[in-house]
Amino acid sequence: MTRLTPRAAQRRRFFHMVVAVLVLVTAAGAILVMRAVRTQMSLVKLKSDFIANVSHEMKTPVSAVRMFAELLTDRRIGPEKRRELARVLRSESERLSGIVENVLDFARLERGELSLAFSDVALSSLLKRVSDAFVLRARIRNVEAIAMSSQNI
Repeated sequence: MTRLTPRAAQRRRFFHMVVAVLVLVTAAGAILVMRAVRTQMSLVKLKSDFIANVSHEMKTPVSAVRMFAELLTDRRIGPEKRRELARVLRSESERLSGIVENVLDFARLERGELSLAFSDVALSSLLKRVSDAFVLRARIRNVEAIAMSSQNI
């Protein structure tokens, strides 16, 4: 085997070091790319889940609006029942509008165009609105629902 001159040996060591550095940089880059891909995949899944949940939440009020609109065209339904159906229609359309507004607010939050302002909420009035909505839906389905509350809330 031929002996290398000191200069050639130095070049060879330098070449090996450069190759080693390139291998390390490539490996580190591959790891970073894999992490970025994994992060992007989890974000895609979160967005997909969000869209599925929003679609599901919107399906119920849309179905209710369609059903009650069809019932309102039935001439056999009396005026009191028509008023109740109209109230439900309004309630479900407001619910649908609220869902759409929430989605738009979420998009504004993501873009930094909106910030959240937290405030105190009267729990008793919130619970009253929620229970009224459930009692109304139960009544429409001919289910007896009773909402009871304590004044201590």
